[in-house]
Order: sequence, then structure tokens, then C-alpha cells
Amino acid sequence: MISIGAAIIAKDNEKTIFDTLDSVKDICKQIVIVDTGSSDKTSEISLKFGAEIHYLLWNDNFSEARNYAINLMRTDWILIIDTDEIISSFAYDEFISIVNNSKCGAINVKIENLLENGLISEHFYPRIIKNNSNIKFIGAIHEQISESIQNIGFTIEKSSFVIEHSGYKTTNKEKINRNKSLLEKQLQESEDDWTKYHLANTEFSNNNYIKAEYLYNEIENSIELSPLQIENVKLKLAQIYLSKNEFEKIENKLSFVSNDINNEGFKNYLLIVKSLSTKEIEKSEELLKNNSIYFSNLVDKNQIQKIKEIIPKIKKYSH
Repeated sequence: MISIGAAIIAKDNEKTIFDTLDSVKDICKQIVIVDTGSSDKTSEISLKFGAEIHYLLWNDNFSEARNYAINLMRTDWILIIDTDEIISSFAYDEFISIVNNSKCGAINVKIENLLENGLISEHFYPRIIKNNSNIKFIGAIHEQISESIQNIGFTIEKSSFVIEHSGYKTTNKEKINRNKSLLEKQLQESEDDWTKYHLANTEFSNNNYIKAEYLYNEIENSIELSPLQIENVKLKLAQIYLSKNEFEKIENKLSFVSNDINNEGFKNYLLIVKSLSTKEIEKSEELLKNNSIYFSNLVDKNQIQKIKEIIPKIKKYSH
């Protein structure tokens, strides 16, 4: 029987790790926790789920901790999951069907980032990997594994599996500042657009729009980033321009058509806000007919309802 285990790095996660372990306990034959310095009940809770606890001195390097964890795994396949995540959709039959392909080295999983106000951002990432000594993470932060998998001739296959990530539901200044420090250090060592992209997102989250705008402008036409990441750059720039009332710059940034319903809907929502700000009421009404805004997980539907209610008042006032 093909086995799967969970490799987890943790530090002071007693508030969230129970849900993580509860979501994997019936899926995973082995659970490894690499604790990088907890002073709470993280290890105590983990032991109740039969997890193996190992300790590693934190060295400001996520790849080092992740690789330490996967080296301890004895299962055929390894689920990479964090302590603010749960695996919410997994089917063993589908898993077996995928890994029976001898060329498969990893499985892409949909990551649903739960945001404030019930919004969700999504991306796909190889979170289930073959237990192979040549598959390793690289990068001190926002660590990557795809290159390692493909360099040895393996493929990354699609799945319907879903991991829910709750870490973005509230703003964690300590985490943001930690990430910023690690990304700045990584950028000094190797100046690449991938690191700039994540540093820009970190600065944006920290409301440092001046630095974020500078970095986004540098990578807007990058060939290193995926089409979705380029769209996210343009969406972030449009939000920055909205905050500065630089409305004339927004249309140009949002001239793309996205194949992703979430990005397409959010783009049209930003165009509605821009049109209302510049008193282009008819344009706002036309954009409200676009179905993408109602299907996008990035659009607050309560805000759409408020816009619908305020448009007649604006029209009445303008007359």
C-alpha cells in the first residue's frame, strides 16, 4: 500500500496546530514535527496525535527546516503542510491514480488563502512530493521545490485536493517584519524578480505603498513570473493608484483580460471604484453587469451591494 506522511515545521503554534493535525491524522501514516523553538504547548498537542517531535535551531531559513523534516520521512509520499493550514479536500483513490504514474514527482494542490471579510485568494503549489533524496527546497523564504523536481525528470501533476490557509485572516506585524527582513537579505544575495515580487507583496501588506510601487514597477514586465503573478502586480499597482487618486494610471494597468475568474472579477471591481471616483456613473453601471465580479472570491459582495445602492443617489444628486 502506497503511504503518505506529513512534514510540518512549527514554533509556538498551540492555537492552530490541533486543527492541522486533526485534518491529516486519517490520511498520514507518519507525522513529523520539526520544532524550531516553541515555548508553548505545541509539542504537547502534537504528541497526542502520535507525531514524532524533532528539534532544530532556527537559522532564518525555511528551506533548511523543511529539508530537515523531509529527510526524517519514511513514507512513499510527503504532504507539506503548515500549522495555520488544514487539508480540507483529499481523496485517496485520486491520490493513488495520480502517483501510479511513474514519472510523477509531485502533486499540485489548490491553496485557499482565507482573507478578511470572507474573501479568498487561490494559487496552486506542489504540496505532495515523492520521497526522493534529490528533491529539496531552495530559498530562505517563500521556498521553492518545483525546480528540484523537474531537474531530475519528474512531472508535477494536477489534483482536486485543497488546503485552507488561515494565516492571512488577521494582520500579523511580527510575521510581516520577519518576512521583510528575510526577503531583503535574500535579495542582497541574489537579485531576482521572484524575491522582488514577494518583497513587494510584503511591503504592500505593511501599507508601505511607496516601496511596494517601486518594486512592482521593476517587475511588471518580468519573464521570470507567471502570467497570474504579473496580473497580481498590475492589480496591486491599481490599488496603490486608487489610494493616491491617480485615476489616470489605472485603466492602463487593468487593460488585461484574465483567464482566472477571481482576478478578472477583482479587476472589474477596481474599475467600478475608479469609475465612481471619476463620476463615470454609466460606466460603473455597465461594469456591474459583468458576472465575474459576482463569482470572484476576491470581491466583497457587501461592497457591491453598497455600490448598487449609492449609484441612484449619486445620479439624483448630479441632476
